Amino acid sequence: MSELDVIRKKAAALAVAPGVISDTERDAYRELLSAFLTNGGDASDRVVAVGTSVFGIDPKDACSKDSGSNGASAETALPKIGMEYMEEFMFDVLVEHGVPKDEAKVAADVLIAADKRGIDSHGIGRLKPIYCDRI
Repeated sequence: MSELDVIRKKAAALAVAPGVISDTERDAYRELLSAFLTNGGDASDRVVAVGTSVFGIDPKDACSKDSGSNGASAETALPKIGMEYMEEFMFDVLVEHGVPKDEAKVAADVLIAADKRGIDSHGIGRLKPIYCDRI
């Protein structure tokens, strides 16, 4: 397993941890994001997208020690995340939670289909509270 794969696995586990995101978790994800980018990770990878959208970490500030505890500001424009990235992310998270790959694929397909149809209440928003928290 490559260093980037190890970082992805840790990032997926942190992204679906139960409860409200703490400053400690945000800082831990910032460190993972910094390591990911330092080790040659692509800035368009879903690890970076999740860091921005879930943890509020600006990838440009991920390597900075001066970025504060959350790295986000009111002026930070959040990127649009591609459906294929989110589907892959959901698949990875479900597999990380012990779901067999074929079943994780079906679940990710169903969740992303809801998002594509504009039914946000039955898409990725259900990944953590409905799927992961109940596994």
